[in-house]
Amino acid sequence: MRSKALAIEQDVKKLRIVHDPKIHGDLLRFCQHTRLAFLARNVPPDVMMRPADVNFDPGRGDWGSGIIQRSGLVPVPVLIQDSIVQAILQRGLGATFDTLSAHELAWCRVIVELPHHKGGLGITPLPASGMAAFYSATAHMVTWLSSLPHASEWVADQNLAEPNTWNSSALQTLKHLYDKLLTHYNCTEWSPPLVSDAHAPDDPAQ
Repeated sequence: MRSKALAIEQDVKKLRIVHDPKIHGDLLRFCQHTRLAFLARNVPPDVMMRPADVNFDPGRGDWGSGIIQRSGLVPVPVLIQDSIVQAILQRGLGATFDTLSAHELAWCRVIVELPHHKGGLGITPLPASGMAAFYSATAHMVTWLSSLPHASEWVADQNLAEPNTWNSSALQTLKHLYDKLLTHYNCTEWSPPLVSDAHAPDDPAQ
């Protein structure tokens, strides 16, 4: 993770030579931001959030504005998210970037990270999207394994329908993440409609 974080940040800086702001933004969004997003589908969030102790030198980058307040240990998704957001704002704001207060830059960051349908640029925060990616991918894996005729052979001594029997690391992480999403992020579990609420096949759609 540390080597990947350093490689991504270096590639983000290489894109400074791209003068067109649209091309620059697209390369950051689709080619750099997604590198951790794909990895997050298979790597548990706790592993993804381990610090990237790569000894960043503030003198190497344009951190004078204070938009990124880095300590010695920064989780990899936070590090890459900060680097990409800052690169977008520096290109979009130009010389104005260095004149804005920390409060104004924080507001600009919100706009960059908001989804498109809310008026933002859709650079989803990697710590949050990483949890969603791992949860979705692992939940789909459980559904697929459950559909196999000999599912018990793939998950020995575990019942996929009974989370309390799960002992593999991926399934235990899925269970803990499920609880965390409900308790810390106020997510709600979707329930299928009751049979009595379903329309008969010949009933017109409501």
